[in-house]
Amino acid sequence: MPPLLAAYSGNSEPVCPLAEPTLTTERIHGAGFDSLVNTKEELAAICQAIEAAGADALELRLGTFAFNEAQFINDVCFAGYGYDGTMSYGIAFDPKSNFQGILDSSHSGCGLIMGACRYVKQFVKIPVGGVVFMDPASAPDYFGQALNDDTLELIYVHRAVSNCDSEYANKLLENRIDGIRPCCRCLNCMGGPCRVNPTSAMGSIEAMPEGFEVPACDGSKKVMVIGGGPAGMEAARVCAECGYDVSLCEKSALGGLLDFAEMVKGKHESLSRLKNYLSHVLEVEGVNVVTGKEVDAAFAHEEKPDVVIVSTGSKRPGLAASGSSATPVIGVTDSLSAEIGNNMVAVLGFNAQTVDTAHYLTAQGKKVTIVSDEPEEAFGTGQSMMLDKFVEPVFLAAGGREQAEERRRWGSGAYTSFGVDITVPCDCVVDASNMVAGTSLADELSGDFDVVAVGDCPTPLNIQNAITTANLAARHC
Repeated sequence: MPPLLAAYSGNSEPVCPLAEPTLTTERIHGAGFDSLVNTKEELAAICQAIEAAGADALELRLGTFAFNEAQFINDVCFAGYGYDGTMSYGIAFDPKSNFQGILDSSHSGCGLIMGACRYVKQFVKIPVGGVVFMDPASAPDYFGQALNDDTLELIYVHRAVSNCDSEYANKLLENRIDGIRPCCRCLNCMGGPCRVNPTSAMGSIEAMPEGFEVPACDGSKKVMVIGGGPAGMEAARVCAECGYDVSLCEKSALGGLLDFAEMVKGKHESLSRLKNYLSHVLEVEGVNVVTGKEVDAAFAHEEKPDVVIVSTGSKRPGLAASGSSATPVIGVTDSLSAEIGNNMVAVLGFNAQTVDTAHYLTAQGKKVTIVSDEPEEAFGTGQSMMLDKFVEPVFLAAGGREQAEERRRWGSGAYTSFGVDITVPCDCVVDASNMVAGTSLADELSGDFDVVAVGDCPTPLNIQNAITTANLAARHC
């Protein structure tokens, strides 16, 4: 008996052996000679053997090449705007052909493995389920149909439950989908707190000794949250759960840069679901939300809060380069609506916003060069490590370019490095260079109120940092 099967034979307890359907009948170009892996027919035979060894159920996964973690975090295969099937080689597989047509990527990888489950079910009698972003809350009709037509017998949900929302199953059964804290598939959890639920990594440690649950308030407090981006919304949510009287003031609409982020990232990271979730829980918790109101010191003094949480976001000090009529320079948030030239675009910066924008523009058919005076290792700052390992190679393979540690001299499209002038051909420059702290209002109020600044306001970085710092501040205000 093969060692793998022997490990399960004679086990009196139910077991769920793992079968990884790396199902291709040909070597994927660029993936090396070891990419000739299981066909679907071989997979079926393996699963039959595992069943014969005494397994009670099967969990199917998708394996990819070179980067082992991708066997467990297949969401990376759909990272980056316009990329389906990304691999860390800078290439992409096609689920419709490379995997013998049994994978369905129509929902950006959500439920990708269900076709493989359907195929394997023909050959075994034990229940078959799969994991590769199995998130019914993301596509309830899609999963409902799969259950109704007997494609699925089991749904294995991992990070969406263990990291994001432990009440996921109950909320799903009760049709409270708006109240499910969504998994963003960002993979920040691989090495840090979950983007949307920092308690999954921080509960009961020094930063959060009280554990996962929000502590009850120690008295009546009036809390004013200024700014309605993800940090402000999370701070207001937690303060309300503590039992405080909470108001949130936002000068425009709720969400901050989440709408822009989803536009340049695509639907993959479920940022509209995150925004809707945070808006929903503010309503459920009774937070007084006031939009269209820009708060100044005078208004704060009128309201007389006990605590002020400032989450007004970071600032861009101005365009980092000077343009010309031939090579205009525009801000990154204007780049989706502005005229950005016919073909060649330079994007300034090495942060996650830069990278996401560069991917978006590449998907629109632009030839993009990312330029920064930062060292090469700063590329993708704010992006999760796992995403970065997949997104950068595909960007380069699509014709993108990176120029690091340079001193720019724009206008003519030239910049200087090591004493040598180099010309970067471009029709337009998009400035996505690093933001700076925007704590002026917090500083102004700090002498009169108990004030804490959270999120990008004191430390421009990413959504994960915004929500984590807001959650911690609200718990301890």
